[in-house]
Amino acid sequence: MHNVLVYGDSITWGIVPESRNRFPFDERWPGVLENHLRDSGKNVRVIEDSLNGRRTVWEDPFRPGRNGRQGLAQRIEIHSPLSLVIVMLGTNDFQFSHPYNNAWSAAQGIVTLVNAGSYGHAMPGPADINSPDDISRRAINLGAEHNPGLIGGVKLRLVGPVFQAAGEAIIGTAKAVAKDLGVPLMVHIGDATATDGASAARRAELTRFLLRTFEPGDILTHLCTPRPGGVLDRSGNPYQEVTAARSNGVTLDSAIGLGNFGIEVARRQADIGLYPDTISSDLTVGSQTFHSLLECMAKFMAIGYPLPDVIKATTANAARALGLADEIGAIAVGRDADLSVIDVVDGDFTFTDTNGLAFRGRYGLVPVRTIKAGEEFSPGWGTHPWGWLPASSPVE
Repeated sequence: MHNVLVYGDSITWGIVPESRNRFPFDERWPGVLENHLRDSGKNVRVIEDSLNGRRTVWEDPFRPGRNGRQGLAQRIEIHSPLSLVIVMLGTNDFQFSHPYNNAWSAAQGIVTLVNAGSYGHAMPGPADINSPDDISRRAINLGAEHNPGLIGGVKLRLVGPVFQAAGEAIIGTAKAVAKDLGVPLMVHIGDATATDGASAARRAELTRFLLRTFEPGDILTHLCTPRPGGVLDRSGNPYQEVTAARSNGVTLDSAIGLGNFGIEVARRQADIGLYPDTISSDLTVGSQTFHSLLECMAKFMAIGYPLPDVIKATTANAARALGLADEIGAIAVGRDADLSVIDVVDGDFTFTDTNGLAFRGRYGLVPVRTIKAGEEFSPGWGTHPWGWLPASSPVE
């Protein structure tokens, strides 16, 4: 059975106009959708999660709990496994009771929800794929056809037992899908489920196969993972496929979260000149306490990367990897006016990697101002109880 979650407001709830009554399920659009799919032979269950007055990311000062951003990832986890999540929100963003009641702000709210939903994994375990049949080229192509310009890339996570026997086939299918759509393929390496020697060796084989499969513009993410399937051999040297892939235009991305950053791996890579092309965060349900992109940047500064290189990897290089180098990633005439002003703070800070290993750094980064599309915003309190700075090192 395919489960479809509908996350909406009063339109989805089925409110009868000028009343507090509710249309029966068969007359509400989620019910019409479910019945139509079932009549066409599809085994589908449509799950409603709707609240009158719900907005995208804005609070209602008179009725609490209407911020759609709060709880979306948990709803996805509760109702998993899911084949599809439909977000039907935005109309209530135009109400008078908050200062951002315009179309641009509503669209930004939807973007935020899409991002929030993307890290609420819709599978009950760590693996996204349990069978090669879980990837349907036809369904993906139909989705892209009905949403032109929406899909910017295809992501595959090399995580789970299925890759032991079918890894090459799954990688090949994912690459074929990306080529169908004319977009890059991004692949997550580092598999915590590969706990025995044979599984770990197999993940290394698959990473090498993956690098040979990649084409210019594709992205390998979690460069610094200490998990099985990393890019370094047992001697701490990169596989020859790594150098070849980078020379061929493949982007090596860091994606730092709690699950795939090893300080010893990152230091070894810095020593041999295997630098990440892009520095990014990795926001998932399980790693929301990685704190912030600024803290990810400070971790590379703790390794010894100069601030200009860190800034470039986070901005200009990232924009190029996304195919948006002419729009974002630099302060220049004609580029989007999206700017971040940050303060570099000297100190003695402590960071922790995936394996719980603590390491120290001299710098913390603090946001001062953010300008989005020319509009200025002040930063919030920060991700730590004390604010934005990383944890201070203990006094010895």
